[in-house]
Amino acid sequence: MKTAVCILLVTLSQSWAQDPNYFSRAICGQARFCVSQPSDCDPQLDSCDAFASWKLSGDGTKLELALYATTATYVAFGFSNSGSMARSDVYACTTNNDVIRSWNRDGYGNEERTLKGVSGETVSSTNGVISCQFSRDLSLNDGDQEFFDLTSSQSVYALMAWNGPLRSSTRLGQHPFQVGRFFWPQPIDFTQTLPAVTTMPTNPMTAIISESPFTGTEEQPMTSIISESPITGTEAQQSPATEQTSTVTSSGSSPVSESSLDGETLFSRSVCGQSRFCASKPEGCDPQMGSCDAFSSWKLSGDGTKVEFALYAKTMTYIAMGLTETPSMDNSDVYACATGNNNILRSRNVGYSNSDLVLKGVSDATIAFADGVITCKFTRVLSLGSEDSEFFDLTSGNFHIIMSWGGSLSGSSLRKHLRTFVGDSFDFTQSMPEAATTREMVTSVSGCGKSMGCFSRPENCDPDTTCDAFSSWVASEDKTSVTFDLQASTDTYVAIGFSKSGGMDDSDVYACTAENEVRRSRNDGRQNTAQELKGVSNMSVSIANGAIRCRFTRVVSLDDNDELFFDISQGNTYTILIAWDGTLSAEGDIMQHRERIKSAQTYDLTDITEGGAVSGGGASAALRKTHGSLMVVAWLCLASIGITTARHFKELPGELCGKPMWFAIHRLCMSSAFVLFIVAFILIIVAVPGFYQLRGEGNIVRALHAVFGVLVIVLGVINVIMAIFRPHPGEPRRNLYNWAHWGVGTSAHLIAMATILLGTARFPNQEAFPLLPTIPSFVFYVVIVFLVFHGVMWIIFTFFKAAQNSERTPRSYDIALRGKEENQPDQFPPQKKISSFMVALYVLYMVIAFALTIAIVASVGVEVSS
Repeated sequence: MKTAVCILLVTLSQSWAQDPNYFSRAICGQARFCVSQPSDCDPQLDSCDAFASWKLSGDGTKLELALYATTATYVAFGFSNSGSMARSDVYACTTNNDVIRSWNRDGYGNEERTLKGVSGETVSSTNGVISCQFSRDLSLNDGDQEFFDLTSSQSVYALMAWNGPLRSSTRLGQHPFQVGRFFWPQPIDFTQTLPAVTTMPTNPMTAIISESPFTGTEEQPMTSIISESPITGTEAQQSPATEQTSTVTSSGSSPVSESSLDGETLFSRSVCGQSRFCASKPEGCDPQMGSCDAFSSWKLSGDGTKVEFALYAKTMTYIAMGLTETPSMDNSDVYACATGNNNILRSRNVGYSNSDLVLKGVSDATIAFADGVITCKFTRVLSLGSEDSEFFDLTSGNFHIIMSWGGSLSGSSLRKHLRTFVGDSFDFTQSMPEAATTREMVTSVSGCGKSMGCFSRPENCDPDTTCDAFSSWVASEDKTSVTFDLQASTDTYVAIGFSKSGGMDDSDVYACTAENEVRRSRNDGRQNTAQELKGVSNMSVSIANGAIRCRFTRVVSLDDNDELFFDISQGNTYTILIAWDGTLSAEGDIMQHRERIKSAQTYDLTDITEGGAVSGGGASAALRKTHGSLMVVAWLCLASIGITTARHFKELPGELCGKPMWFAIHRLCMSSAFVLFIVAFILIIVAVPGFYQLRGEGNIVRALHAVFGVLVIVLGVINVIMAIFRPHPGEPRRNLYNWAHWGVGTSAHLIAMATILLGTARFPNQEAFPLLPTIPSFVFYVVIVFLVFHGVMWIIFTFFKAAQNSERTPRSYDIALRGKEENQPDQFPPQKKISSFMVALYVLYMVIAFALTIAIVASVGVEVSS
């Protein structure tokens, strides 16, 4: 019975999900308004990625919405006053069969809100499709400014998103930027009762459909500039503007023609460095492949008096280009191509304020909009002389390009953008683009230590395939800025920090986040505090295949007395920190990371010479691993066997090289251990110059390892010196030597074991970085197994020796040095008999000790990879 009911419910939900009263191309323009992607799709034919329909309720107080999307997570519909995701009132139908409400803050953060003003919710999630229906009140008089009043005179835009993750049952994750969202570029009157009243233009990507075509009228002309496809720069002669294609030109100019542009392509990576200068985000993207968020290209005109600009951005509102003498928005001369405006908009930024200016010195302007992309081109004269002090004279020096897009418009005035990036400084009077060639994103470690500094996990990994995390940096020729490339296997953030303390404390941090932003923060102990992003330009962030890649350029210093902005100019050195795979706060700030690495030494980020930079984690990492391996062999294996032999197996039969077997084994093990730990000590001094200082909270593990390590070396050297100059048996100081030799040796051995544990430890939630971050975490537990095994075997040895009740004569096993009489032979006591069982235990102990040592050393040499 239950099974039958379940089948019936599933059948009903599937049939409702395809209800032609809500989800059909046939109703569009007849009974309901519709938006969809693709524009001509039909849910009844399963040809839609997303589809929405709505109508006003019979009493005129509610909006009846129906949403559909090919997704297994959520489909969302938002109301926006800005024509962008920022500050939008969002309603989503989720795979949990719920309707939830949220708010998009400035930027891309999504925050959950109380669901209100919504009734009649019905949600179906079957076969990879989510469909739902609900009614929303047009307005609420409860003072909630985030619940948009659809009856007000303020413009309201529609947006849809789908196929992103669910961060929780009530919070949406970011949707795919390319294929999981669309905006409608013109405001919509949701109080309309008949679709025929609408006067919005059609859009090849997403159409809002009514009974009659959307055309303008003489009384209320169309305000958007519509084209069937983005400008490609290879244009035929322009025909008169039609309903779907319009070309606008500035005063006194004519439409740009193929001949006036030499038939070249404006929006293609192929022209960069060949016929035009280029700047883009992400760097290296190609508009022809749809991989650019924003793109600009330019060249000097044939007569050398003008610059021909072309702009491209994925946005429904505007793309703006600013010219500025400094890598910041302040004091910039701005030119924008905007939906709904028939010409280029000029303005000026003073601080964060934007003021409209009279357009001058600009001609041959063409603007087009299609498929969620704005493209435009225009020509600007280099100089107007002294006519306008706010019109920058491009012949007077170099200028940065700043691009911003995705903000809102107020008439012909720009409002705050959602995304921006700052390009390098250029001489716009150049006629050849060679100087504009930019360094491609790093995909190989071949240049590490030669043309760039590198740091990665694992060492020498391939950034494209085998790296958990990778960073590289290279200074500009004049050493006034450093460009950083970062990438990590994560979908949240990757951050690089410059540390004065050698740990996370007191570090200047720059993070590339899943919200396609570069954020600056400061670590103070365990606390991370967001800081103003400044001195950073040419930012690009991309997320693909579960990995974040980004690039940005940072000036080496600022003259603004900000002590938290570290001076990385030539001569200053810092420890490099990389952290990734953490979480982001609701405001987009970075939270606790899960993975991190740090450089073994400090670096001058402006001085990249042969062998002078970390290459894939650095040669120092190999030295540290060798140091660790030698210490394991010396103290865990050889010293343990040597001390055990002297303590429990002096009755071993036979001699070796004229000495009792136990003494020969003890001396061989301890002498070898001495040589190995001295070599290991030298290696770590080479790998990590100077002594580690305990500075800042969270570095206790590293500090203890350094202090204990030096103490072990000192005790080990003292014990060897005592053994060399030990008194002869029977001399008054012999008993004192025996106790001192035992006490110093045992102390050194125990401290060495603790030091090795610290060297392999990876404590959870411990701010100190692991000393060998690229080794598997299980090495720590293998060391513990060895120590437990050693302790258990000592207990067994002690028990069986006591059981034998063997007689022991004090100092009967003392071994004399060859003293004053060189020909006097050593005196050995008569051999006492040892049981075969004890010998078997001794052999077993050595075999297992060697096996565990080999396992640890082999594991230390293994690179951790994803």
